[in-house]
Amino acid sequence: MSVVNSLQILDGSTCRHLTILLYSEIEKKNISFDWSMLHAAAKRLQGMLETKYGVTLGYRFNDPSIYGVWSNKFQLDIEHYEAVGLVITNPPKLSVTPEGYDLLQFPGRWILGKKFGNVDELTNNIRSTCVNVVKAK
Repeated sequence: MSVVNSLQILDGSTCRHLTILLYSEIEKKNISFDWSMLHAAAKRLQGMLETKYGVTLGYRFNDPSIYGVWSNKFQLDIEHYEAVGLVITNPPKLSVTPEGYDLLQFPGRWILGKKFGNVDELTNNIRSTCVNVVKAK
């Protein structure tokens, strides 16, 4: 049995809260980021989740380049904000709405805590592994 087959695919609610947490950590860097930066960070998020927690967001990589890293499903989810429940704004920059931060606090903190245990440790893992790919232009 391969490692990929043994990974647990996360439910939509957990994926949504992980995505909001990733956005919020990127936003804390106080720089503008674009889709390619988000994709690079999300790719690292999935890798970190697979390695440290044995779970996956459930997306497959089609191409190793930064612009083609996710399947069409991820692109549709993220661009139409289905993955994050309409709590991310796009123009003029990608950012978390106040409702998104509320969602992240509760029930997000509870959902992530139930799935991953220590939410502060999860946040630190996301910050160190995923957010550092986002650099000022």
